[in-house]
Amino acid sequence: QRKAKRLTKFTSGQFYGSKIYEVAPKVFLDACVFGTGVMKIFEHDGEIKCERVFPDEIVVDDLEARYGNPRQMFQRKVVDKQVLASLFPEFAEDIHNASSVEDDDTLYRASEQIECIEAWHLPSSKDAKDGRHVIAIENATLMDDSWERDDFPFAFIRWTNRLLGFFGQGLAEQLTGIQVEINRLLRNIQQQMHLATPKVFVESGSKISKAHINNEIWGVIEYAGTPPQFFVPKTVSGEIFSHLDRLFNRAYEIAGVSQLAAGAKKPAGLESGVALREFQDIESERFLMVAKAYEQLFLDAADQMIDIAREVSARGESFEVISQGDDDIEKIKWADIDLERNEYVMKVYPTSLLPTTPA
Repeated sequence: QRKAKRLTKFTSGQFYGSKIYEVAPKVFLDACVFGTGVMKIFEHDGEIKCERVFPDEIVVDDLEARYGNPRQMFQRKVVDKQVLASLFPEFAEDIHNASSVEDDDTLYRASEQIECIEAWHLPSSKDAKDGRHVIAIENATLMDDSWERDDFPFAFIRWTNRLLGFFGQGLAEQLTGIQVEINRLLRNIQQQMHLATPKVFVESGSKISKAHINNEIWGVIEYAGTPPQFFVPKTVSGEIFSHLDRLFNRAYEIAGVSQLAAGAKKPAGLESGVALREFQDIESERFLMVAKAYEQLFLDAADQMIDIAREVSARGESFEVISQGDDDIEKIKWADIDLERNEYVMKVYPTSLLPTTPA
């Protein structure tokens, strides 16, 4: 129990040390827009780091990942040549000879960058030794080591899981049809608004001076024959705006967000704090699965960090984390914890512990 309590402090301290609370909201936003958010947890210079990985950098075999559990994964990343050469100095010449990534849209380039592929192959079984971790560029293999873990060094969050496949479905994709129709309506409204300008009808042959048609108050217009007719056309039909409002309401319904919440407004009649809290709870039930996925993101990240600490300790190196308590801070060494994965249970603390205590 003492080791488990120290493991909790270890994980909490590691979260703050790796700045996971700054990275996680960006990963969550990726899941909302693209369907899948990716956080990478790795070791660098004796410290555990976490970073946001853009979803399109991750490549998996669609057939292998049909049920969401691929055995191989690749990360395609553009890296500065100088940075990569400093990490692998023995391959500096190969790195500088590699072809640079070209982008026709970039007018100014401050550095040379190349495409780097990092790949993982999971062990086929618990006792198998065929797991691999490889880093390569187009003309050299920078690293080729064994990989003993049964998962990849990533923590994933998906807005909505698809029936088949590895990547999730984002809110932006769910609203694509409505968004396209809204864009079309707005474009039509814009064109009609530009065309619906006031007109003056003057009969041919009428002796009317166009210079007299101006914006003067109580201006005098002299004419002979038929007087000019002023016409202000109706801009846009009200049915178009009604249809636009229906599309907006439908988008809110699909997203599960009320317009009051989006506009930071409270419903009429909700005055007490209890009523406001209950209303917020009712609305949040729609996002229960997304909230659980966000919590699971942190659990998966904690598992990754513990695995890295265990690997560093297995190499004979000391690994410690500074944890902040209520009254002080302390250094927690992994050697003082060293719990196997089957010796503890990891779960997320609720916001309030009172409902979960026997009292």
